[in-house]
Amino acid sequence: MMQDDDNEGFADQNDDTEALVEQYERMLSKHQNLFFDADALLKIIDHYIDMYDYEKAIEAIRYSENLHPDNFAFKLKEAYIIHIQGNSNESIEMINQLLTLYPRNEELYFLVGVIYNQLGLYYDGLKAFREVLALTDNKEEAYFQIAQTYLQIYDHHGAIHFFKNCIFENKKNEAALDELSASYIASGRTTEGIQYFKTLIDSDPYNTLFWFHLGQMHQYSGYFNEAIRAY
Repeated sequence: MMQDDDNEGFADQNDDTEALVEQYERMLSKHQNLFFDADALLKIIDHYIDMYDYEKAIEAIRYSENLHPDNFAFKLKEAYIIHIQGNSNESIEMINQLLTLYPRNEELYFLVGVIYNQLGLYYDGLKAFREVLALTDNKEEAYFQIAQTYLQIYDHHGAIHFFKNCIFENKKNEAALDELSASYIASGRTTEGIQYFKTLIDSDPYNTLFWFHLGQMHQYSGYFNEAIRAY
């Protein structure tokens, strides 16, 4: 660790979160001022969030903002903490203020979509996640969140459409495959599901997940022999 006479310096470069937290807390206990890069500080903040120690998380955010005043990621973490502490309206207000500064930031729209969904404001959630979809290169996650939101309003047709889009982006997305299969079953569209999973199997004949879900489609369609062969 580099350190000068004013108790200032640079934190060690370390990818281990526990080591970073230990170094950060040792710095505080010794009333030092060390420079941590933004990624390291985000790991420290996430550690406190995971430990439900929101007071220390906010303290780490304040320290981070002093070091990296132009990095909006710390305000995003603060908005999330405010939300999980039960102040969702305040959190949304903070995010909307950030959106005036960063109108094309997908992370802001993603967080506000999550908050709206948790508040039961699913149509607002859909609007936010569609903004994410328009901005992001990671379409897979955006499609998944939109599909999940459609499930919340019992729109299996919409959910199926977006789960299929998600799987198009990544055929190994097990959660999307499971949810799509469940949606076919819940909506009584297992015949359509049979054709869909057969198409997936044609593209990857040795994929056991595709065969499993095909078996489910056959089973819930009443084609038990075909289901046994698929399983």
